[in-house]
Amino acid sequence: MTLFSTNRDSNESILISNYVYSRKMKKNFILLATLSLIFLAGCSSVPIASNTESSQAKEFLPPSEGKSGVYIYRKKTFYGAAVKRVLWADEECIGRTSNGIFFYHELEGNKENTITSEGEFSPFNLVVSMESGKLYYIEQKMMLGLLAAGTKLELINGQEAKPILLELSMGTKGNCESGLF
Repeated sequence: MTLFSTNRDSNESILISNYVYSRKMKKNFILLATLSLIFLAGCSSVPIASNTESSQAKEFLPPSEGKSGVYIYRKKTFYGAAVKRVLWADEECIGRTSNGIFFYHELEGNKENTITSEGEFSPFNLVVSMESGKLYYIEQKMMLGLLAAGTKLELINGQEAKPILLELSMGTKGNCESGLF
């Protein structure tokens, strides 16, 4: 008496069905991975300033008379790479940041200036007391969010920020329409 009976036809049909299922899963995975890459590549770009503008900004020259200069940048990182966030300085549109982008903007000197970044649910404000004739460096950091990446703004010293800025592309000012991508 045998405890297990083997039916060759049913074993073969199980093997064939597993093979077909495995092939379908591979195709679905490849399709999903390809679409994800296309989505990430297409969503991560913002308009870039000319090489001349970018090179001039990377000379770190003093701002105009009575003004403070501010560099706002986002490092090249994997986390939040596809997410774009809008920036304002004293309620004036700066532009949309993306992975590896920076902006240079001049503000009134000798006063508190507010830099604002679009957040996941509400804006993030950084108030900085800026002196005329000085340069300031602010890093926009992507933070883990509930539904999408949130942001944080942090004042950084020039010695740390300048080498990073040299590796980034300068974004074109304007376009402050909200939206993740």
